[in-house]
Amino acid sequence: MFKSRPKQLVLIAVSSLLGCLAALFLAETSLRLLGVTSKLVYSPNPYYGWGHTAGDKFFWTTESRELEIQINALGLRDSDHSYEKPEGTSRILVLGDSFPEALQVRLEDGFSKVLEKALNVGAPKQIEVINAGVSGFGTDNALLFFTHEGFKYSPDIVLLTFYVGNDVRNNWYPLDELDSGGPRKPFYAIGPEGLTLHRYPFVRDTAWTASVKAFLGRHLRLYAFSRDIWNRFDPRLFQAAGNDDTNENDVEIPLDLPLFQREPPKDWDDAWQVTRAILRELRSEVKRHGAQLFVVTVPTAFQIHPEIWDERLSANDSLRRIDWSLDNPNEYLSEVCNEEQIPNLDLLPLMRSEARNARSLLYFFNDNHWNEAGHRFAAMCVAEALSPLIEESHGN
Repeated sequence: MFKSRPKQLVLIAVSSLLGCLAALFLAETSLRLLGVTSKLVYSPNPYYGWGHTAGDKFFWTTESRELEIQINALGLRDSDHSYEKPEGTSRILVLGDSFPEALQVRLEDGFSKVLEKALNVGAPKQIEVINAGVSGFGTDNALLFFTHEGFKYSPDIVLLTFYVGNDVRNNWYPLDELDSGGPRKPFYAIGPEGLTLHRYPFVRDTAWTASVKAFLGRHLRLYAFSRDIWNRFDPRLFQAAGNDDTNENDVEIPLDLPLFQREPPKDWDDAWQVTRAILRELRSEVKRHGAQLFVVTVPTAFQIHPEIWDERLSANDSLRRIDWSLDNPNEYLSEVCNEEQIPNLDLLPLMRSEARNARSLLYFFNDNHWNEAGHRFAAMCVAEALSPLIEESHGN
């Protein structure tokens, strides 16, 4: 009787293990059927943080639509381009984050391809638009990418897309590392000698746990889904919104939202100072390589569609106690660009007017990136704004 007890324990353990595996398999299968995507795992780069793996191919799901994504031979989400610029061709290099990267739509429907098509209508010579957008890039990543890789394409114009939703935070390492959970790239700070680069080249965590997390993040939807749920409640990703000395009005809000207060917390002043200095450095680097920098300000979905902002307020009623000024970051960025003599276009008033008049969404409602209509409208606005620079580059 007692000799059979170990066998019973083994059977119970095996049954429990099989039950857990079956439950995990069912959950994974359900998430795949529902179109929940796994997170991308980018190739680490010690000089500019991360990037796509050259020649990679994967599927990306956005609001129940799954697209096959092909990365070109040089690691860009684009058709193939050589470093050498074809004779008689003008080139525009697009830098930025997930907005120009455009994993949510087919390549031909993305901002860069639509812009290229629009600019080539009636152009005196061929214009290539090269898409170097990468999810999570801040202006600091873009600057480092250009100095190590982007300049090789010999662009005539470098078009920086600046997403006000998180690029300012991405540029200031104390805020960025709150979001990422730790160091993930080199960072800039302002010291006695001005803008200085630190932790460069960046040495990544080589522990086996990091490799396991990367594997799970790329291949298991359940792991990515669980991390997303955890992050929504992670206290590090919330920040006090109160500004007075008594802190009576403190409200914990998502990390990036304080930027849209009428008076953001003081640590955002540091983020803006570094951002200004990075833009100035990028302008100098672009000019040194014989090109012209042009900045396009990309608004958030809730700035364009009031219903998205209203839903956010409804989900967290305490947000109504805060004095918001949703246009603040756009206005300040335009001021910075003008003072630094950087040509720029703010898409906020144009897209807001289009959304109101056309009565259609320019962003995916849940994903909050541009849909096909958003990419098309943004590209057409930028094409018109770039016309003087295009003509100038043709003249040269």
